[in-house]
Amino acid sequence: MVRASTRNPPHVPFALYHGTSSHYIANFQPGKPLSNWPYKRDALELYRRVWTELRRLGQNPEWWQEKILDQVSEYANWQHGQLYVTPSRMSAVRYAIGGAAHGGELLQLCREAINDLSKLQRSKADGLLNGMNSVGHLLTEIGQPIVIEFEKVQVCGLSAERSSDDVCARIDYLEKMDDKKREIMGQQANFRLAPDCCVVGRVFDVLIDDFDDPQSDFQLRDIVDSELWSTN
Repeated sequence: MVRASTRNPPHVPFALYHGTSSHYIANFQPGKPLSNWPYKRDALELYRRVWTELRRLGQNPEWWQEKILDQVSEYANWQHGQLYVTPSRMSAVRYAIGGAAHGGELLQLCREAINDLSKLQRSKADGLLNGMNSVGHLLTEIGQPIVIEFEKVQVCGLSAERSSDDVCARIDYLEKMDDKKREIMGQQANFRLAPDCCVVGRVFDVLIDDFDDPQSDFQLRDIVDSELWSTN
């Protein structure tokens, strides 16, 4: 976590976005603060259990899967469970599309690993999935991509995505750009956002020409009425 420097205002002077799944729309109510993502422990435990079985059956993970199993953060970040934000709408859309079906990258990886195990030993794969009730519904139902825009983001609530990054220096760098340039350069400028350090501003549906092409033209449409919000 960082504190605002004399150069940085207490709040981030530009919008930040998060790409996610409609599975979580009830957690992003406009005007309300954030809470922690509740699924990391169980999702990571399931991922590790599935890979234990895959290894037993002779299948070894790729190097990047090993990094995720170990939740490594170095020059590249392989950690999950925190909420990541970006100043780039395009980047948020890309993350939303990539993880919307099952609720994020870690759960998508769980689904893929379970599919691999199912090809080798269906009963074991079904047993592991059915034994993790907290995330089971996310792995069997299909979500849609949504993008969240945050307001009043406190600089002190941001930390670096990668351990080598300097948060205040990155904010200074991005603040000097116009919106168009920040959209482009911000694709490589992700931050971790702590709970209760901002409020949800707007929530968008993602309308994109080609879901199989993350670089395809897209539009964001405000979600202004959600039954899930009205019940919370």
